[in-house]
Parts: sequence; C-alpha cells; structure tokens
Amino acid sequence: MKHDDYAGTILALERAVRATETATARALRFVSSGNANRLDVERINEQVEAIDAPLHALSPTLAAFMDEGIAPGRPPRQCAHCGNDYTPNRADSRYCATRCRVAAHRARSLHG
Repeated sequence: MKHDDYAGTILALERAVRATETATARALRFVSSGNANRLDVERINEQVEAIDAPLHALSPTLAAFMDEGIAPGRPPRQCAHCGNDYTPNRADSRYCATRCRVAAHRARSLHG
C-alpha cells in the first residue's frame, strides 16, 4: 500500500473519532439534562454506532499497513540543502535540520 493510502486512512480515522466524540458528548449532555426518554437514548445509541462503524472498518486497513512495515507519520523526504533523507515533523518542512535551513538561507543570501 502507498503512503497516500495510509495518510487517507489516518484522516478518515481521525474524522470518525472526532465525530464519535462529538456525538457522545452531545448525547451525554442531552441525557443528563433529564429531557431524554428511552426512545431518545436508543436513537442516540444507534447514531453513535453508525458513526463508530467506520472505525471498525478501518481496522483491517491499519493492520495491513502495519504488516507492510509502513510507519505512521509523513513519508521520508530529501533535504533541499544536503540531500539526505529525513522524516519531516511538519507538512511544509524542506530541510532535515536547522543547520541545513540556515546554511541554505545563507547560500541564497550570498548568491542572491
């Protein structure tokens, strides 16, 4: 599997988790307000289960990524200054370290 597939899976997982957390918090507020009847609680449980289903569907995909040895995070990149491969901490990272970023800036300043 490609890293893009992994990233898409992680994004889908994060969305599903956020949706589940939001629905659960909303349900707890509604139930604790004392305005919920049994049908309301059952309907809320069904909604949370419907949101939770994608999480269970993603589990085999995540397992497949782990079986292939794909680590979570961003794909390796090549440093724009030294050319070494590195794993970026940020999506917009171009350099492997501060020293390469500063060296590249100084080189641009001298030539530019």
